[in-house]
Amino acid sequence: MSLKDNSQHKILSIRISTDGFYFSTHLCNVRKEFINTDHFMQLRTELENFLKQQTDVESLEVDFETPKFALFPPDYASAEADFAQLFEVSADEKILQCVLPQNILMLFAVNEQMWSYFLSHFKNIKFRHSLTSVFEKIDAVAEPKKLYLDVYSDKLYAVISENGKVIFANSFAYDSDEMFVYQVANIFVQFSLNQQEMEVNYTDFDIAKAKKKLLQKYVKRLIF
Repeated sequence: MSLKDNSQHKILSIRISTDGFYFSTHLCNVRKEFINTDHFMQLRTELENFLKQQTDVESLEVDFETPKFALFPPDYASAEADFAQLFEVSADEKILQCVLPQNILMLFAVNEQMWSYFLSHFKNIKFRHSLTSVFEKIDAVAEPKKLYLDVYSDKLYAVISENGKVIFANSFAYDSDEMFVYQVANIFVQFSLNQQEMEVNYTDFDIAKAKKKLLQKYVKRLIF
């Protein structure tokens, strides 16, 4: 997946997934896979070491990858309560929200310990879901259907747009190459997409790079 261009604003971008994380500034970037079960401890140690070398960071942007997300109309009054019930949000999770460029309210649940750490150590901070960057790519103009896939080692996220509108967004778990291909193929069947003509915008985390080759056998127009 591409890193943000932070050259004009001294922004530290952090992307956290179940596979690992990366830090990105206008000077450098670091990618790490999680190597133990205590993700928070590893993330905090790596971040504090990283910041020792970065003296000009003015703001922080944190993207969380989590399958616990949902989209609502912006004026949906009981969005948080319905979300908490739907996903059975636990006491160690925090519900966050952001408004997408399509004027859609997005709610997502994150690890509260990580959220609290960032909030207590940084003043100028923005929290987003990792799919936010996908929604930002959708042009608000008349155009045919487009499929966006964001892939990790055990799950994939799919977003479909048409004429500048989001018509589908969901996550799918998989535990084998066969299941991965099945999940993607099922999306094509469900929405009557043509695997020879459909433009598929593809991003992934490093540990899932091998899935790209699998898709290239199935999808003709795969854009990285």
